[in-house]
Amino acid sequence: MTSANPSSILSHVPLWVPLLLLLLIAIGLLQRRSRAVHPLVTDVVAVALLALSIIGVQQAFGLKPESVIAWIVGVGLAQVLGGRFFGADGLTLADSSKVHVPGSWAPMVLMMGIFALRVHIRRNTGDDELFLAINHSQRFRGV
Repeated sequence: MTSANPSSILSHVPLWVPLLLLLLIAIGLLQRRSRAVHPLVTDVVAVALLALSIIGVQQAFGLKPESVIAWIVGVGLAQVLGGRFFGADGLTLADSSKVHVPGSWAPMVLMMGIFALRVHIRRNTGDDELFLAINHSQRFRGV
């Protein structure tokens, strides 16, 4: 597969892609600041991320037994290793109705890494309409 120049790639990117990137950057910047939140917020975020992860597995591999088992093993490993290395350090009860969440750059790094990886994979596998137009125009021009 030939490599497209940056202007060719950018000219075929739908508007929602840079908007999503800006949203992720904004969320990442907010996450770097310490804040007090209702305990329910941490639960909702955890459940939402679990749901998004199984949706990602379904989209990528289908809900076959082996992919679901791999997802369950991954969630289990994340629980064990994540708790050990990225546990609730600094997560404290701010008052009777709030939890103090320390700020961190880790969410920003993770979101940018996942975004870049997904764009790279879709670009190089031709698995997305976004990049099919680029590949088609390159073949048409003989690039």
